Amino acid sequence: MEEQKKVLNEQADDEMEIDLVQLSVEFFRAAKKWWWLFVSLVVIGIAGLYGFYYARYSPLYRCEATFTVSTGENSSFYYSANAADQMSKTFPYVLDSGYFRSVLLEALGTEQLNGTISAETIENSNMVTMVVESPSAEDARSILEASLEVYPEVSRFVLGEIELHLIDEIQTPTAPYNQPSRRRIVLFGGLGGLLLASAITLAAVLLNNTLKTTEDMERVSSLECRGALPDIKQKARKNSAASRYVSVLDPRTPHGFRESMGSLDIRLRAAMREREVKTLLVTSSVAGEGKSTVAINLAEQLAQDGKRVLLVDLDLRSQRDSLLLGIEDGVSAADVLRDPNFKGDHFVRYCKDHGFYFWGGRKKESNPVALLGDPR
Repeated sequence: MEEQKKVLNEQADDEMEIDLVQLSVEFFRAAKKWWWLFVSLVVIGIAGLYGFYYARYSPLYRCEATFTVSTGENSSFYYSANAADQMSKTFPYVLDSGYFRSVLLEALGTEQLNGTISAETIENSNMVTMVVESPSAEDARSILEASLEVYPEVSRFVLGEIELHLIDEIQTPTAPYNQPSRRRIVLFGGLGGLLLASAITLAAVLLNNTLKTTEDMERVSSLECRGALPDIKQKARKNSAASRYVSVLDPRTPHGFRESMGSLDIRLRAAMREREVKTLLVTSSVAGEGKSTVAINLAEQLAQDGKRVLLVDLDLRSQRDSLLLGIEDGVSAADVLRDPNFKGDHFVRYCKDHGFYFWGGRKKESNPVALLGDPR
């Protein structure tokens, strides 16, 4: 029992690995096909993030001053570790007090403070850094200078007499400190667009119900799959349909297509010998799936193997085989079926370049079902 469970688990792991490999192949194939989606969403992501940042962006200027604090009495100021510790604990509360704000506004001659004030003390020292942030560079400097001026007076009830000694001269800020980083915007905007495009592509691949493998074909149709042909994207060399038709006889046709068609030919001939049949029907559910390409190439392969082949175009609603083969005056099967007194056998043409016989025309029929249902 344990051995059987182990085998089943290994089979499940193999199937999962195959599924993941197939999913990866389909994803990269879709991504290559939809490259424009990735480019578009990356550009949109960057532009959108730029717009978001600058719509909410408000420039702020930062002005700061670092200074030391000395305490003392009768103009004899000194540094004390206890005073420094007390100062570090009380400094923020003094700045946030209503009394300090009222004195500061009076010194600035305004009713509203256009900025924020913060301070940080270095542990076990009397060194303090005071920072003012404001939408105006001039206001940031004015608030900082006024704060340094009134702070000793306000804090003397808590710290006693103190003096502030500037270490660096106060400078008016020349640029906002909170400018958005263009590099970060491009990085995160582009990454967001890339992830969104990947998610859309992956969802499209997962929701795609088309048949992708021969196993899918056999599972859905309950029929044996004799072969699979690769999709060929061939550029037109001329304006004619014949120049765009893919043939195993053309040395420019990709090797993979010719190999797949050769393998299909061998398997079909074996099945025909086994069942003792000499007729093949090539059909599909919708137009444009490759009936003509498969039929013509099979006829060419069988002719190359020395078989006498007659290719009949019975797609009366849209006859294209004669166009692909370059036959101008072919006679449609509909003409023969419609006229019981039709005489002559000139409607069968021998295609020397392809090695087989052909019967078909170019006339389109509006009601081919009635003709194909006729006993004749």
